[in-house]
Amino acid sequence: MSKIIVDTIESTGTTVTVNDALSAGTNAITAGSVTGLTATSITSGTLAGARLPDGTVIQTVQSAYTTDFSQTVNGTSYAFINTGTEDLAVTITPSSTDSKVLLSFNFGRISGHSTGTGWGLGCIIVRGTTSVGISTSTAVPKASFNAGVVFPNYNNATTFQFLDSPSTTSATTYKIKVIGHTNSDYTMLVNKPENNSTDTWAGWACQTITTFIAQEIKG
Repeated sequence: MSKIIVDTIESTGTTVTVNDALSAGTNAITAGSVTGLTATSITSGTLAGARLPDGTVIQTVQSAYTTDFSQTVNGTSYAFINTGTEDLAVTITPSSTDSKVLLSFNFGRISGHSTGTGWGLGCIIVRGTTSVGISTSTAVPKASFNAGVVFPNYNNATTFQFLDSPSTTSATTYKIKVIGHTNSDYTMLVNKPENNSTDTWAGWACQTITTFIAQEIKG
């Protein structure tokens, strides 16, 4: 097999044509542009994020909460949803200040109170210490979404999404804070119904999970 070793190949015009496979070995191939190269021809390496089209998902982070819990909430002030030991949260570190973050909050079950009927639960997305994605209505109180339920024993899944623009490359934490039905104490239920069951066939009483998902989207 013949071999030609050179430092630089230059064209007398604007292009250099290579009819067969081109291998860089362990060294880099530098070019102004390469045409006729298909994606399947690139078998290794990492494509820089800057080369990806806008809207591409760059990374995904999930926090999953698999136990059920209850929490006292009141309509006089907002409180972060807390398992009893930690706030529900998801943290993501964007790779670019131009990136957006798609948030998905998925509650398997949630209700504003543990008994009775017709309880509202206002929910606000918080980035760090800043509320985001909230209503601009002139009415109060303002929230991102409502997780109210008619019957706590039949509280359904609640899902809400929001596309945020944090404009940072620092670790960014998102949480949900809630406000109760009125200015009294209420027992919020997460991942469980009003009454538990000892029957494995009781679908109405199933225990669920809650997930907070953050996806960096190229902007």
